Amino acid sequence: MHDGFAAALGAWRERPGPLARSLADAVREAVVDGRLPAGTRLPSERDLARALPLSRGTVVAALALLRDEGWLRTRHGSGSTVRLPGRLTERTAPWSQDRGGAGDTALDLTLAVTAAPHEAYLAALARATERAGTLLVDAGMAGPGLPRLRALLADRYTRAGLPTRPEQILVTSGAQSALTLLLDQLHIDRRRPVAVESPTYPGALACCAAAAPGCCRCPSRRRTAGTPTASRTPYAPGAPGSPV
Repeated sequence: MHDGFAAALGAWRERPGPLARSLADAVREAVVDGRLPAGTRLPSERDLARALPLSRGTVVAALALLRDEGWLRTRHGSGSTVRLPGRLTERTAPWSQDRGGAGDTALDLTLAVTAAPHEAYLAALARATERAGTLLVDAGMAGPGLPRLRALLADRYTRAGLPTRPEQILVTSGAQSALTLLLDQLHIDRRRPVAVESPTYPGALACCAAAAPGCCRCPSRRRTAGTPTASRTPYAPGAPGSPV
């Protein structure tokens, strides 16, 4: 376990600055990218000092930094476990957008996304795991979606004013899968461009670019006179001026 913990931290000694700060930063980054799952129990201070290897004083100082910044929970007699601090789980923007408020991070303004509702998502994931037992004994072949899920989605559309039956619902593995399927079935004339709202989801542009010679950008805001406009722009991922 101790060797695995040290391996998860990577080449943290190569970082500039005090060892305690470098070690704390390495643990924090390992928690964020999943190498150290939240809830992982850390070895004792003595074992950590032996595994890294470091003086016990340096380990104590690093753990104190993590504890003060909310990345570590310590209970007397139970040791310490890593965690995500509240300033991340309660934030609106994803952590990757500004690296937790780091001042030297460039913001990607093409991504208008929010962070997942942390506690609600984890609770939903736990419920899904509890109900997954019967699925594991089935063939595992992809189908139109779980019957219960299709029924719930159909009911939601019906209550919103669009009468829908469960058999009319097809659940895909993600938005891009759904867009690719729709383009394959509906975009018959491949010579014609596809109209997309601008700004839009970059994944939608990638799907359209694979199925059409170009994208017609339709601004999401109307002109003063109330007339919508559209302009045709070829899409090249990462190219300057690509519609996003």
